[in-house]
Amino acid sequence: MRSHAASNSSIGAGNDASALGTEYVGLENLEVMSAAEKYNASLYRVIVESVGPPEIVGEILDFGAGTGTFAIPLRGSGYDVYAVEPDERFRKHLGTLGLESAPDLGNSADRFDAAYTFNVLEHIERDDEALRQLVQSLRPGGRVVVYVPAMQFLFSAMDRRVGHVRRYGRSELVALARGAGLSVETCRFVDSLGVVATLLFKIFGSRSGTPSSSSVAIYDRFIFPVSLLVDRIAGRWFGKNLLLVGSRL
Repeated sequence: MRSHAASNSSIGAGNDASALGTEYVGLENLEVMSAAEKYNASLYRVIVESVGPPEIVGEILDFGAGTGTFAIPLRGSGYDVYAVEPDERFRKHLGTLGLESAPDLGNSADRFDAAYTFNVLEHIERDDEALRQLVQSLRPGGRVVVYVPAMQFLFSAMDRRVGHVRRYGRSELVALARGAGLSVETCRFVDSLGVVATLLFKIFGSRSGTPSSSSVAIYDRFIFPVSLLVDRIAGRWFGKNLLLVGSRL
């Protein structure tokens, strides 16, 4: 499930929009997931709980902002949000909503107090370089929240359709974060019941890789809340996604 957009190239400093590829190939999936209200609300809470209230946080980076699923409500809650988004269509949309954005990080060293990147790194071939550039854009001690798809055996037509290069293992993501200059505070699996749902989709789902809006709505309303409860135990061992929180050394 993807809420943000990214290209298959790095969206860090030194890349222009044409080099990135400016059109997100999984637009249908992005539109379907925009209606997953409980899923998106849970990720919104993760950001707020991880970075703190707007009164004590400076500028926040949304790395791979897509249509502003999280940036817009965060700004509405008083946060100062800056978006990096390589897709020109999405940047124009963000602009109409009054949100400042750019196709890459540009000259942003030591600029941000916090950052988050949700369902983005798996699209980038050199995810190590992208995350390193993201971390360097933070001030020392700045916190970052990373959310990616987990468990490579779940890789399916949906992953291929939206341009995923990989799904992550826990130790792999921790090593990536530490190599980028982060002190890892936590790294846990999320959406444990989603493993079953994703595996069933891989075996029986659409060959096009696009989930139906009705199936997403049913999962979001009835199963995802239960999955979050199960995560309190199962999150140590498995889940459809991985959530990592760290701070710049």
